Amino acid sequence: MVRWNLPLQGYIKINVDGSSFENPGNAGFEGLLRNDMRIWIQGFSGSCGRASNLLAELSAILKGLQLAWDLGYRSIIIESDSRTALDLIADTN
Repeated sequence: MVRWNLPLQGYIKINVDGSSFENPGNAGFEGLLRNDMRIWIQGFSGSCGRASNLLAELSAILKGLQLAWDLGYRSIIIESDSRTALDLIADTN
């Protein structure tokens, strides 16, 4: 069973997904921001042109972070179904 879990108190959660038809192919992404009370903040979507699945996932993460930052949020959790994308942006220090 798949379910959405609340972010920690004081955080927002960005859920993203990106995909391409073929790999590479026509690609796009979408996502949404919700707070720690399950309240929807804002959604977003976009096109990547011709891109890989990984680039579409990374584009979704970037757009979500830019949107959250522009809205004044600094405590952010990102969820993606791409472990590779998350590993590429993870703080490994």
